[in-house]
Amino acid sequence: MVTYFTKDAAIHANKLATAAYSQEHVVQQEANLDYILSRVEAYAEDSKNEDEKVIRKAAYLLRYIAYQGHIFTDGNKRTAFALARAFLELNGYTMPAGGEESQEGRARMMREIAEGRHSLSRVLKWLEKSVERKI
Repeated sequence: MVTYFTKDAAIHANKLATAAYSQEHVVQQEANLDYILSRVEAYAEDSKNEDEKVIRKAAYLLRYIAYQGHIFTDGNKRTAFALARAFLELNGYTMPAGGEESQEGRARMMREIAEGRHSLSRVLKWLEKSVERKI
């Protein structure tokens, strides 16, 4: 069974992301957040197994908040990454620091996702290489 977080938790993640850089926290498209969170729940329900389902949902969440959501005035990429990571953690995965993916590499990938340079399938492949199942 997949575990989800609330809209309030998503908004709180952006508050933290903007506060870290002394930016103003403003929700500008709350309806987009509602839509994306509802779509995450419906997305990938046809997946062959729970592991595939969770990673596909995380990829959807990451891409659509970073690229198309325009939910917050600032911190959309940081919020998208934090939410995808939290979603994965809630569902038994971790995104270890270091390894093949440096912090700079992740930041570059997030910029490219936000610019629309990566399809959902590309984001999924990136996540599949970046996550590990918790023991």
